[in-house]
Amino acid sequence: MIVLKDISYNISSNEKILDNINLDIRQGEFIVITGKSGSGKTTLGSVINGLISHRYEGTLTGEVYINGKSIRDLELSQIGNKVGTVFQDPRSQFFMLDSFNEVAFGLSNMRLNKDEIKQRVKNSLRVFGIEHLNEKSIFKLSSGEKQKVAIASCYAIEPDIYLFDEPTANLDIQSIFDLRDILRELKQIGKTIIVLEHRLFYLTELLDRLFVLNEGEIVGEYASGYLMDIQKKHQDIRNLYLNDLEVINQNQPKIEETPILKVDKLSYFHTKTENGSILKDISITAFGNEIIGIIGENGVGKTTFGRLCAGLLKEKSGDIFIQGEKYTHKKRLGQVYFVMQDSDFQLFAGSVKEELSIGKSNEKLTDEEKNRILSKFGISDFEDRHPMTLSRGQKQRLTIATAVSSESKVIFFDEPTSGLDKNSMDLVSKSILEISDADKALFVISHDYEFLLSVCNRIIYFQNGSVEADFKLNNDTKKKLWKLLSKGR
Repeated sequence: MIVLKDISYNISSNEKILDNINLDIRQGEFIVITGKSGSGKTTLGSVINGLISHRYEGTLTGEVYINGKSIRDLELSQIGNKVGTVFQDPRSQFFMLDSFNEVAFGLSNMRLNKDEIKQRVKNSLRVFGIEHLNEKSIFKLSSGEKQKVAIASCYAIEPDIYLFDEPTANLDIQSIFDLRDILRELKQIGKTIIVLEHRLFYLTELLDRLFVLNEGEIVGEYASGYLMDIQKKHQDIRNLYLNDLEVINQNQPKIEETPILKVDKLSYFHTKTENGSILKDISITAFGNEIIGIIGENGVGKTTFGRLCAGLLKEKSGDIFIQGEKYTHKKRLGQVYFVMQDSDFQLFAGSVKEELSIGKSNEKLTDEEKNRILSKFGISDFEDRHPMTLSRGQKQRLTIATAVSSESKVIFFDEPTSGLDKNSMDLVSKSILEISDADKALFVISHDYEFLLSVCNRIIYFQNGSVEADFKLNNDTKKKLWKLLSKGR
């Protein structure tokens, strides 16, 4: 189905991205390609779907064949009908304003008749359980909902080959298992599937072969029956099996009469009536030494809660206290630090090093302190680069580094490991643990079970706009965490 012969790609004479890739993928085969951030996974995907040969600058050598035809002899639209791609950032493939028309967009370009388009869109929305998003604006979708719409758009085209680039980066565990079921169905009907992914636990029962990339080269190939060998040889990839993971953070909260953060009966509505409620009567207290995981399904209001606490949204009712003092939403700005899931919205300086000084009210950090922080996150080599030239993972680590260096007593991290490899996840975990002390309350909004176990000592579960569970996280309660994340699956 797909043949890559001696593929190399570089964007300059001294910056090679792919190096002599040879790969044969048979029809109906399920292939997983993993490796640390920057190893070339996304670039390899862009070779397969024709973007590099038809759209991107740089030098591509070697040959790519799809069904025996060279992609150099095919129009990009022809390749698109054969290879359906779901990109890592779903926004990059959106063209319409609402979910229905977004899923219909590719079908319209295929010039299908109106009735067939309607039927395919309806079926795709049903398969992914997002019929309720039918008329919803793309701009009002959560990150996970956007990801589902992007996958449904690909599914509606019914290509022979499916290429997924980090498809679970923004999905909750339940949605990941739903995706796994879809992938299983696609495999059973003979579709060829390629998944570029860091998170591997949901793919172990589906894949036929797994390839490990490092610095643009294939450094490992494993058949499905030999996956246990991977973890021993490649310690920088995510765990394939989650059963034996332990809770790392054993710190006890510093319970005092006055909590660092107190949220009292907080409510927020999209409309003037409670029918549009997102959060209702949320009451939470947080103390020093606490790293609190905020969990719940996509769209349940986790990010909204963090943005309310940070003053980025104004509550409809309720109060928020910081160290005993009541703060309005405007006064909370700067007092509560919110690290956004999408790093592009939070980078402002002209260089990576300058970014650490943005928003600092006290004395500026010294160059030595900045270098130490950047080294901790593995981005010191890019200190003079413009932040927007970094990779997604590097941007994410930079925004977290700015939070780590802030003076805020309360910090929210929104999906800080989205799309991160194991090394980057470990760096983030270690740094968050290091700043946890008696004077700070930290919140982590996440679906990532592996990450939550590595950093949190308390879990708060949101459902239907309310707090449904609030418990200490330890090795006795980690099963409860998994059940809440996976809905018992």
